[in-house]
Amino acid sequence: MSSFEEAKSADVDPQGGAGRRHEMRMLARAASILGALAEHPGGMSLSQLAKATGLARATVQRLVGALEAEKWAASGPGAGRVRLGIGLARLGAAFSADMRRQLRPFLEALHDRVEDTVDLTKFVHGEVIVLEQIASPRALRVVSHVGQALPLHATASGKAHLTLMSRAEAARALGADLKSFTGNTLTDVAQMLALAGTAGERRRQLDREECFEGVSAIGLPIRGVDGENFAVAVSMPSQRFEDRLQFLTDELTHCQCAIERAIGGG
Repeated sequence: MSSFEEAKSADVDPQGGAGRRHEMRMLARAASILGALAEHPGGMSLSQLAKATGLARATVQRLVGALEAEKWAASGPGAGRVRLGIGLARLGAAFSADMRRQLRPFLEALHDRVEDTVDLTKFVHGEVIVLEQIASPRALRVVSHVGQALPLHATASGKAHLTLMSRAEAARALGADLKSFTGNTLTDVAQMLALAGTAGERRRQLDREECFEGVSAIGLPIRGVDGENFAVAVSMPSQRFEDRLQFLTDELTHCQCAIERAIGGG
């Protein structure tokens, strides 16, 4: 019996529907602890976790012990500080690989229509990471690479990720100072924070040479993936961007809607 199962057994009557309800309640409590830790990457004390989740401190302590045994939580530097554990990174990597597999046909369909570079990105550990890319077949094209980190505030993908965040999460991710990459980079933190929580408006997010000279892009978030933050974008040399912007908007929106229907988010 694992430590997590042992923790559940202390609160679960294994007989009948009542036992099932207790089990689901315990899983929900563990999930609330993980959710609180996700909002505080610097770690939290047991007392802070109890306050954030509304659970008794003894319950929090027992569940944290079980989560640590599974490596889903870990005690870090500082007395009583608890953080998310490496076990979740392994689960996240497996989930990301599955998302790449599931979404590849949608990305390929978009690529076939626009004939420019298509990126699937994920916001993870404070960075925008290129998870999948299908490069343009054109001679003049934009290419990065899978695993590359992109600026949150200076790319269409990054802005799309911001729309899926709460204002507090966006503030932590952006920080107080935004780096300027080109003369077009937007460095007003308040302007970036205004994007938080706007994913439902389905507004296109644009990068007009804000990260790289001569490169423009359009991006949209993927809604409906609980606990994860994905976006899809199309990038190209700026010289053909403006004339194609409405076409790109229509095609990217169609791709976004198709993905969200497939995963149950739209």
